[in-house]
Amino acid sequence: MERMLGATRPGRLSLRQGLLLYELLPTVRGDRLHLLMRRFGELLRQHALAAGILGVL
Repeated sequence: MERMLGATRPGRLSLRQGLLLYELLPTVRGDRLHLLMRRFGELLRQHALAAGILGVL
């Protein structure tokens, strides 16, 4: 998918590419969406600022 969106650097997406992927979220199959959201949660917990903000919720 990144190839079709024109990713210029391996492992990094531009804002435009991220927005396009965000718009595609409603069309993602349930099992893939579950894995994606689980990984996103792991990344948020690893990020100090996000963990500090979300830790109080």
